[in-house]
Amino acid sequence: MISYHHRMRASKFFLLPFFLALLAFAPDGLQAQAPAPAASPSAGPTVVPMSLTPAFMEKMLKLISAQGQDRECPSQFANALGLSAPGKTWADRQVVADGKSTGFVYGFAVSRGSEQDLLITVRQPAALLAFRAHRDGTIVSAFSFDAQSQKFSIRTPLEAQAPFAKVCAFWQANIDKLLSVSK
Repeated sequence: MISYHHRMRASKFFLLPFFLALLAFAPDGLQAQAPAPAASPSAGPTVVPMSLTPAFMEKMLKLISAQGQDRECPSQFANALGLSAPGKTWADRQVVADGKSTGFVYGFAVSRGSEQDLLITVRQPAALLAFRAHRDGTIVSAFSFDAQSQKFSIRTPLEAQAPFAKVCAFWQANIDKLLSVSK
């Protein structure tokens, strides 16, 4: 059911080409988009975090250590999520898994620096969704890119909550199977 990043060896930078392709499709480029607004107490309804328990995060970090690859998230995407300063890439270590039954490709990344937030992605046949989240599952920022309409848009944490929960559910349902393959 699940194939792992080692099956994708032909592309050392698996998501990088996809991110770069998105830049080519974006009508005005991603840099023209406003960054996600910072969360504040007056920003509206509180988003309940998707529970990324300490036990789950321990398993995820073990998986990333065993199977992950070092990457550089392009600056346009890292900047849109607030992961890096303008024009700077975000150095990460990422693991990728295919959801063969859905046709989706899931990514889970942690910083190679001091940043504690996560970058969680899902590439669907016609779209890319990316989420920046705290390690407890609280969404900080998110964006989506629809390749068909060529629209790139920032999502509020509230708008991102349902798709983020689905992506987290994939990882939670498959983490033990993924870890067993890495042994």
